[in-house]
Amino acid sequence: MINMPRKKIAVVIPTYNVEKFIGPTLESVSWCDEIIIVDMLSTDGTKKLCTSYPNCRFLEKKDYIYANVNFGIEQASSDWILRLDSDEVLTSELKQSIIEILEMENPPFDGYYAMSNVFFMGYHLKHGFGKNNWRKTFFKKGFAKYNAQSEHEDLVSSGNWGKLKGLYNHYTNPTISAWVQKINYYTDKDIERLKQTKNISAFRILYVTLRWFQRYYFYPYQAFRDGMPGFIVACIAAAGLMILECKHWEKHNRLIKNKTSNHPNV
Repeated sequence: MINMPRKKIAVVIPTYNVEKFIGPTLESVSWCDEIIIVDMLSTDGTKKLCTSYPNCRFLEKKDYIYANVNFGIEQASSDWILRLDSDEVLTSELKQSIIEILEMENPPFDGYYAMSNVFFMGYHLKHGFGKNNWRKTFFKKGFAKYNAQSEHEDLVSSGNWGKLKGLYNHYTNPTISAWVQKINYYTDKDIERLKQTKNISAFRILYVTLRWFQRYYFYPYQAFRDGMPGFIVACIAAAGLMILECKHWEKHNRLIKNKTSNHPNV
């Protein structure tokens, strides 16, 4: 019996100043045929660390995060794409599950979901963000891409999708300060490309903030079962939504004022 050569795989990772924590991620995917880094012009040692891997292609592009991921997917020459962030690490079981699919002559699916273990400030979250956290992660080239219309969105996919065995570990937001900085960046980018605005009421801001907190902290996601870390995550995430709504209000009212004033900062 002739063993079929396994299909090639490219991992695509968007980066910006991730020298301090991308090392374990790179180690977990060092077996891939291509490591495609799409970097937003980092100023730390990200480039030096990434390019120390001989199978790494380090591309630089200043664009929205998911637009950069799409660009990386387009540059890949491999048959299959693995989509990871710089703070996500494959487990050995998930790696083996992916390799088994690459070795199949005709895999049963065009793409696969993978589930993650979520860590916040080093705490393993099993509820809230950590509850049944499946994401489209591994797919044939051409079967998934982002719309790149928001800083938080899912891959738009086609074909048939299955689920992988094994998990990846997501070491998100090692500190509260890091998350607050991300929230400011993400909400700025979301508001920046908002084409149509509307006047946001105080009632709406209060309602969507409290509603989000209720759903994630109490029911159905039950983040309260993760103790104090679950409470902090629910509070900060709800505050992030509140900030987004407030910035929407700000943009709408600035646009109105700018129509009646010659000063751009009124």
